[in-house]
Amino acid sequence: MSESLRETALAKLQQIESQMFQFGQRVRAFLQDLPADLPQPFGATPALASSGIDQAYLHLTFATPAEVASWASWMDAAVTRKDELGAVFCHATAVVDGLPIYVGCMQLATEAEQQTGGEDR
Repeated sequence: MSESLRETALAKLQQIESQMFQFGQRVRAFLQDLPADLPQPFGATPALASSGIDQAYLHLTFATPAEVASWASWMDAAVTRKDELGAVFCHATAVVDGLPIYVGCMQLATEAEQQTGGEDR
């Protein structure tokens, strides 16, 4: 391997490591100070999109669309909602203090809701 190729590869690696470290620090700080007046997520997963570190985000999972709506309001983000096949899917995304955040839920409709077409939700 040529010296210039090796140096280029190591420089790229250093850039990736630096970005990953910064992302980790943002996730730690955010999780340390979750807003107490908002519903608490039942899942929190740091994630990387397939396109790489530039698309890293924190995925927060909630039980209900109302919980997602509360967080979306706090983040000043719009909620995307989809009712499909007896379930409700909703999510919102925003960047908070430099940290991309995705909040979402998937809620199955009750038998009564399925019979009324979800009017009870």
